[in-house]
Amino acid sequence: MKTFCTYYLLLSFFVISSNVFAQSSRGDTPKYEISGTIIDSISGQPLSYANIGILKESDKTFVKGTTTDEKGYFEIKGILAGNYFARISYVGYNPPLLPVSVNGVSQKISFGIFRLTPSTQQLNAVEIQAQKPVYQYNAEKKIYNVNEDISIQSGVANDALQNAPGVWVDLEGNVTLRGVSNVEIWINDKPSRLSTDGLKSYLQQLPANALERIEVITNPSAKYSASGTGGIINIITKEKIKKTISSVWDLTGVQSQDMLPGCRSCGQMKNGKLICMLHIITGKGKMIHIAKIL
Repeated sequence: MKTFCTYYLLLSFFVISSNVFAQSSRGDTPKYEISGTIIDSISGQPLSYANIGILKESDKTFVKGTTTDEKGYFEIKGILAGNYFARISYVGYNPPLLPVSVNGVSQKISFGIFRLTPSTQQLNAVEIQAQKPVYQYNAEKKIYNVNEDISIQSGVANDALQNAPGVWVDLEGNVTLRGVSNVEIWINDKPSRLSTDGLKSYLQQLPANALERIEVITNPSAKYSASGTGGIINIITKEKIKKTISSVWDLTGVQSQDMLPGCRSCGQMKNGKLICMLHIITGKGKMIHIAKIL
């Protein structure tokens, strides 16, 4: 009898361990779905194409995001258990940061109906006559007319990108489209060709009032020849900015023990003149600047 009990306990332990191992090997980590509907707090009308971003509570890094549909409804799938913030952004409305606790037996978490409050911005004796709607949509692209959005004119390009449908910019300047990071950034209908750091710097310094519009192309046709699978974000600047062509590149290499293994050079074509600059930092903490106008 004692031998039978021993065999029974060993067999039970083996079965339980096998089930746990099988679940782990299949990656059966619980994933949750967050959904809800965003409406205007005054009119009660649904807010279509509002941006919803899920951020980690610890450092507010971007996890996943989406946009609302024509009825203001959204859902984000594949969220692991944990504590997050949900950020809702829409032109002309205060962007709330809502705490979200993802856990429990039910794997579907609903915000229900969330009422977004319009921002109260005082404009002193300014008459605004918009020639275009802030948002335009067609079969190929979604267009955010930055020039018609008075609320963003004092910001930078990253702020404007945050208002574009489906676009999210995190605290480090990384741009995602519908939660996908493999997205191409184009400037005036051409690929930017800038390095990742160079593009971040450019978007953080370019004033929003220098932009005409932002075009979001989630499914580029063959004419775009896009290499990224996440779509294209085409930033169209105003005519004055188009006349200035800038480029930034990095050079690395070890010259001697007194010099850091790298230097930075940049060039700018403006009003028909080429301005070249070279910055070198030595190992002794000295920086040498060389500039020449051609």
